[in-house]
Amino acid sequence: MTLTRGLILLIALLGGVPQAGLAQETAIRIGVLSHRGDAATLRNWGPTADYLSSQMPGYHFTVVPLEFEEVEPAVAYRRVDFVLVNSGMYVDLEVRQGVSRIATLNNRHGEQSYNTFGGVLFTRIDRTDLATIESLRDQRFVAVNLHSLGGFQMQWREMQARGLDPWEDLAGIEFANTHDAVVRHVLAGDADFGAVRTNILERMIEDGDLARDSVRVIASLPTEGFPLEVSTRLYPEWPFAKTGATANALAQRVAVALMQMPHDHPASLSGRHAGWTVPLDYQAVHALFQELGIGPYGKPRFTFEDVISKYRGAFIAGGLMLGLLVLLSGWIAHLNRKLDEAKRGIQSRFELILEAVGDGVSGVDTNGTITFVNPEMVRLTGWTIDELIGRSQHDLLHHSHVDGRPYPKRDCPVGATFRENRQHHVDDEVFWRKDGSSFPVEYASAPLRDREGKVLGAVIVCRDISARKAAEEEQRRHLTEMAHVSRLSTMGEMASQIAHELNQPLSAITNYAGACMRRLQDDRADRDSLLEAMQLLSTQAHRAAQIVRQIRDFIRKRDPQRGPIEINALVGQTAQLVSVEAGRAGVDIDLDLAETLPSVNGIVIELEQVVVNLLRNAIEAVGHNPTDQRRITIRSTFNADDVIHIEVRDNGPGMDPTALSEAFTPFYTTKRSGMGLGLAISRRIVEAHGGRLWAEVEAGGGATFHIDLPSEVAEARDVA
Repeated sequence: MTLTRGLILLIALLGGVPQAGLAQETAIRIGVLSHRGDAATLRNWGPTADYLSSQMPGYHFTVVPLEFEEVEPAVAYRRVDFVLVNSGMYVDLEVRQGVSRIATLNNRHGEQSYNTFGGVLFTRIDRTDLATIESLRDQRFVAVNLHSLGGFQMQWREMQARGLDPWEDLAGIEFANTHDAVVRHVLAGDADFGAVRTNILERMIEDGDLARDSVRVIASLPTEGFPLEVSTRLYPEWPFAKTGATANALAQRVAVALMQMPHDHPASLSGRHAGWTVPLDYQAVHALFQELGIGPYGKPRFTFEDVISKYRGAFIAGGLMLGLLVLLSGWIAHLNRKLDEAKRGIQSRFELILEAVGDGVSGVDTNGTITFVNPEMVRLTGWTIDELIGRSQHDLLHHSHVDGRPYPKRDCPVGATFRENRQHHVDDEVFWRKDGSSFPVEYASAPLRDREGKVLGAVIVCRDISARKAAEEEQRRHLTEMAHVSRLSTMGEMASQIAHELNQPLSAITNYAGACMRRLQDDRADRDSLLEAMQLLSTQAHRAAQIVRQIRDFIRKRDPQRGPIEINALVGQTAQLVSVEAGRAGVDIDLDLAETLPSVNGIVIELEQVVVNLLRNAIEAVGHNPTDQRRITIRSTFNADDVIHIEVRDNGPGMDPTALSEAFTPFYTTKRSGMGLGLAISRRIVEAHGGRLWAEVEAGGGATFHIDLPSEVAEARDVA
């Protein structure tokens, strides 16, 4: 889990207490998500506000267009009384702000009404290569907004369900904030495909903003009774909801008025909908959020935009107060008291935040001197507050590396934070306690600025990751144990072949020794013949010893010590280890290795085990071929990303789709006596080395297993 950047920014930018705006008694404000722009929002929903005003004398309803990031602050600070937003934002507001739905929109397409909607993936009409979700890999994607249900989140869920992670597997994601802008980006070629909600493309065509034959829908799904093309599952339409501060009696009157709106009322026609229905069940949206881990089911975020929006009123109030001090000198004493009260409130809130945070928090000035700490930082370090404040943060907590080497102050990320005026994040470092012991931490450091933007110092938020590192070490130990069991099992399966191979040099040693003894007994031996026989005997003894040494090295349980590994040498030694089994099976192993490869930082025995597992699987796979057509090729290459790529390719019958998809699942095996752990352990070993292992079926028959491993060049670049 990474540190929450919003927490740091909240501490760094906190200033002033928000003041509630005064609202006219009869003015009722409807906050509407402006997903197609403010002009379209006012045009489509202004008549609905006028309709409510006509149905409820004494109240005047107005529409307030809201950007995605403006919705929650508007509800939280009572700037609106009702909201009309997408179903996903409603579910989030329901949990976080206590809004309640009172009606659900009936949308309109032609003469047909419907109260569900979905998401659409689309591309230009000439992009015939983009037909399925799987074909979108490595393409550029434009969506409406991170919080747009129909313009991003629905499509995200469908991609994830088909094994496509939009954050990792696409060439890039851009958010355009309105549906119309998304369509323009795709048509202009700025993105390969886009995401909008249902009815956007049809309405743009109807309005003349989009040529009918210019786009097409990707991965269109059949949906019985739904009048529009859709690429996702369907979800309930937008709800009309009251905020927590709105009176229930007023909400009931609004709900009755909406339900009584005729489907062909001018307000309905202006909004291109067919009136309203009773509130639907939004559990389907909850299920989407749970699956993606977002909204009320995700980690809370507090962004810079949230801070600005939340405290905008405080900043404005401060400016007005300063002006009032100049104009009304007689109120100086009164205003000073108010300012003192506000200052105490800010200080109290600041202290409450510091005490409530579960991570260690401290602040330093531009000299690196500690200016404040929270109780958790005291608990983590063992120093008291008085012992910490006024001391150098680096000299006290960050003076040395974990191995005891001095940590130069000029290299400290905390100092770089206020020197460079930007945030720094460190995943794995150590801080030092008062008793001289160290503990591993993940920490982030953000610049602390005044109102003019001048850097005053930095705020540091750190987290003790001892438990996480212990869990990682336990997982590493468990993997080592499993790998050792797998090596013993592998060697047991190879025992008969190895015994046969070992028998040959032992028999030769016996024969040569016997011949020497007979010559010596018959007095027929001469020095040259005996020397030749002893040399042959020594050669066979070395051969037997080499076989035993290879077996011992392979099955021996070792400490998982990392070091530089020459991949070509490792592949050659591993191929030699399985050469006995390959020779008895009539299989040729060809090595096609790059001439020069950088080293890989890893554990030799574990990577040897991966290659052994792949070679033995390949030997078994080609065993079904005629004797003269059993071939395995091992190839090594080095790509532009400083990644070493290894291929183990066989010309066997290949794998069926079920076996290919399940091949790396623990205990899945197609062998009669197999344990089903070889490939699962191999993948975990490769991933523990920062790499990737996958399989492909060749078109002409056979299978290829691919291994990507970061070289020491890549690791050095990432650290830098």
